[in-house]
Amino acid sequence: MIKKNTFFILGTILILSRSSIAFALPLREMGADDARDQINMMSEKSLQGQDMHEMTFACGTDLNHFNLSNANLKNISVEQDRARCAVSLSGADLSGADLRGADLRMFTHLEEASSLKGAVYNRFTKFPIGFDPVENGLVLVGAHYSPKKKTKEQEDIDRVNKLIADFDKIDPEMKRSLAIQADAKIAEIKDVQAKKVYEINTDTDSTELNGVPVK
Repeated sequence: MIKKNTFFILGTILILSRSSIAFALPLREMGADDARDQINMMSEKSLQGQDMHEMTFACGTDLNHFNLSNANLKNISVEQDRARCAVSLSGADLSGADLRGADLRMFTHLEEASSLKGAVYNRFTKFPIGFDPVENGLVLVGAHYSPKKKTKEQEDIDRVNKLIADFDKIDPEMKRSLAIQADAKIAEIKDVQAKKVYEINTDTDSTELNGVPVK
């Protein structure tokens, strides 16, 4: 019950504030230009653990100093239809990222990433000329590599932590407003639930709980 209430309360807050935080769609389901605009508007510069596999990044996407740790970046690329298009990764944290099959030739400043430790790649990953993945801490994996799966409990914890982190990004005035709206919504739901459980007997001024009068 506590877990369900926690998810409901935090979920209500995020639904009420989705214009200020979170994505309307997963990035990989957006067009390249829309995804670029969404990324470039992010003040927190974090895409930690995000699933962006097979995304094509548009020119002008700013990934400098982004937290991309543990992100699924399999088969990503930069759009090829514009001359000298490139996406910079200077200062980005790519630790633990999945880079299998990624075409990184047009991702510049990869060697200036803040961390590449534990990121995995395979024989299909394409690196910029002169970049040595082993020297930079990447791990070569074979065809049978499978990322370690999280337990359901850990996934639940991660979701709650993300909801809390997203809520913390809101300015104090917005937090107060959302808290009031959330309290009102919770009170409304409790009232509906109470009406389903209790039957008010208007003839005898008594309250019945599952058919048993309560004085």
